[in-house]
Amino acid sequence: RLRKKYGLPADCPVAVTSGRFVDQKGHRYLVEAAPMIVQRFPQIRFLLLGDGPLENDVRSQIDGLDLKRHFVFAGLLDDFELELAGSDIMLHPAVIEPFGIVLLEGMRAGLPIVACRVGGIPEVVAEGETALLVEPGEAEDLAISTIALLGDRSMTTSFGNAGQERWRREFSYDVMLDNVEEY
Repeated sequence: RLRKKYGLPADCPVAVTSGRFVDQKGHRYLVEAAPMIVQRFPQIRFLLLGDGPLENDVRSQIDGLDLKRHFVFAGLLDDFELELAGSDIMLHPAVIEPFGIVLLEGMRAGLPIVACRVGGIPEVVAEGETALLVEPGEAEDLAISTIALLGDRSMTTSFGNAGQERWRREFSYDVMLDNVEEY
């Protein structure tokens, strides 16, 4: 359904990124990483969820690299269950991130994750178990980790399953409510 909604090829891997188009979310590093990723996975599509003041800058950067056909701008969505369910991997290139709620959504959806090692992200995900973490602002490392994860079906499956289990065990609504009630 996702591929039909956005007119994507049936066989393309989809990498979803969710966040406002602001400097802190690091979209520019994702775009810088894209040529390396596209070289290895020519059918890949990067699905960008959100809006914000730097959206036109990101679009210009994509156009300048002649990657327009690889990026889909979905806009700000009230409900993005379809987008998560239809994606193969979540990329989160944020350079500043206090917590990373969207990563919880990605884990709940069973998505393997590549994110930056900033703020609360290392506490939300389990590095090497649910996600690969890279240093912020390192587009080449983001590309290498994304290629590694997409190229290893058993790792993507393992990370996705471990992420769902981590979400259920530590971040599900019932668990969070129980934790609040304890305090």
